[in-house]
Amino acid sequence: MTPRRPSVVIINDHIDTCTGLAELLELDGFEAYSCFSGVEGLYQVTIRTPDAVLLDMNMPGMSGLEVCAAIRNRQSIANTAIVFHSGEQKPANLDGADAFLTYPVPLDILAAVLRATISKRSA
Repeated sequence: MTPRRPSVVIINDHIDTCTGLAELLELDGFEAYSCFSGVEGLYQVTIRTPDAVLLDMNMPGMSGLEVCAAIRNRQSIANTAIVFHSGEQKPANLDGADAFLTYPVPLDILAAVLRATISKRSA
């Protein structure tokens, strides 16, 4: 029996960044879904209940911080691991986030942080 691959929803309004990360994470053993807005991402997290969310900070319409707060406020998905992955500096208040990475981040480190946050949340 093949073990279940960890799932991640990537929410980033930079289409090339988002799809590139999804492809790389798929090669590293994840089941990855790309979303290009906060609203779309929140919807996908709600219907897919992934193990983790890889989230950009600044997006038009609904920011990463707003998506993070919405996830934590929905009981069915509140335990999802949330990793911010952004070109921005880490803000002082990251309530609800499990980790913050400033890109560029090597794939092995990104994958390790995702796996560690998933493991921590599922323990």
